Amino acid sequence: AINSGSYMSTAQARAMQSAGHELGSHTATHANLTQISADQLNTELAGSKASLEAQFGTIRSLAYPYGAHDSTVVAEATKIYQTARTTNGGVNMRGAINRGQLSMRYVTNTTDAATVTSWMNEAASSGGWTILVYHGVEEGGGVYSVTPAQFASHMAAVKNSGLRTAT
Repeated sequence: AINSGSYMSTAQARAMQSAGHELGSHTATHANLTQISADQLNTELAGSKASLEAQFGTIRSLAYPYGAHDSTVVAEATKIYQTARTTNGGVNMRGAINRGQLSMRYVTNTTDAATVTSWMNEAASSGGWTILVYHGVEEGGGVYSVTPAQFASHMAAVKNSGLRTAT
């Protein structure tokens, strides 16, 4: 979806990458991976990775469209990617991580800094880690966007947690 509709341009993606952010795959066509053939699954996963790598270099991670995954999808994804993220909310526990089924936390326009703090506290107290997923940072966005002020308050909560962070 790069360079289409309201999605980011190649130049914007390169700028994010240059700023230290990891770029990952979300498949070639955003298909529900549990509902396609084995050949289509390989095309969605490997094709997307090859296309992105031609533009941006090494791509290590995948986010399952709709969070849809099963044992077949996970097995194929972990042949192609180092990690794959689900839409399962929660903490990833050190020593028990399934690299093909990483958990995350969706951040929406109703997520406040106290919630982010509670997620950081849960990760710290369990000895695990969590992934925060933001779909957009903009004024007047939809349910999956936060304002720049919300994002700043969330990042202050993350920083105040004392946990190590990575993009």
